[in-house]
Amino acid sequence: MNEEKKKLESVVKSCKAASICSMVIFFCLACATTLLLIIGILMLAKPETFDEQLKAGDVNMELKLAGVTVATVGDEDETATQAWTSDVPALQEYLNKNAKSDAVGLGLYLLMMAVIAGLTAFCMWQVHTVFKVIVKEGNPFADQVPKKILTAMIILTVTLGLSSGVGFAVVLGLVTWAVYAIVDYGKYLRIQSDETL
Repeated sequence: MNEEKKKLESVVKSCKAASICSMVIFFCLACATTLLLIIGILMLAKPETFDEQLKAGDVNMELKLAGVTVATVGDEDETATQAWTSDVPALQEYLNKNAKSDAVGLGLYLLMMAVIAGLTAFCMWQVHTVFKVIVKEGNPFADQVPKKILTAMIILTVTLGLSSGVGFAVVLGLVTWAVYAIVDYGKYLRIQSDETL
């Protein structure tokens, strides 16, 4: 029993450290999300303000969301203006209207990155709350832990699906299922052990 108590204390101590680290990462991601949103919106609202600085450099990028190309920016030959394409009709109309603006493509890219950073920040907040519950309850198999882990892993799976594609999301979805089943079983064993005592 004494060794079990030492292991539990070690787990709680590690969870305290992980809680602090996840909170620091959350704040960094929240700041990054805010900056990306502000700059992306400014670039889309007033693209002409940023175009002069961007014309000096070469802008080539492809924006993909869940495997669908949302927009492509880049000139195929040196004499052409920026080539804009989108699978989304309303976005294509906006791109046609601003076909000569590099800032529009970069603004869209920054907004996509803001969405991904925001989802990741929310996931880190969920991870932080999992560790906080473990520290508070003193047990990694507390009643709230499986649901919080499941929520965090689902958000991470969706974020990965939006940023890297469906294949990675499917793999992480299977891992989520396995982790949830293991933690839920640990919770069941804890309850059974408590009832025995």
